[in-house]
Amino acid sequence: MENPSSPTKTVNEYGETVASRITQEQKRLTEEEIALLIKEYQAGKSTYALSDQFGCHRTTVSGILKKHGIKVTHCKSQEKLNIHDAIVMYENLHTAQEIADKYGVTRQLITKTLRTHGVKIRGRWNH
Repeated sequence: MENPSSPTKTVNEYGETVASRITQEQKRLTEEEIALLIKEYQAGKSTYALSDQFGCHRTTVSGILKKHGIKVTHCKSQEKLNIHDAIVMYENLHTAQEIADKYGVTRQLITKTLRTHGVKIRGRWNH
């Protein structure tokens, strides 16, 4: 049973214990986990995927990688993308979702990348 007299908990007027502040325990990775994290990042996994795998926040993953001298890119998934092929597919009336599925990335990444390369994005009903 939790201690209602804890500094982060109070008892309200109805006698219920109420948290005044929620704290999160910091995840500490072992040296073996760090080595595996680095290996998997270098093999192409994103910081988001690694944070899910190791049960920590993506900024923790980025911090560990940077601490070990590894350059962290903001969009690792773009490396999977052949932009020329994606543009050709889009011009041949494939949807952004179809292109995303082919490359294993998000539809939003496809749309953003196409816009960046000067491609006019079709409306939902313009095919």
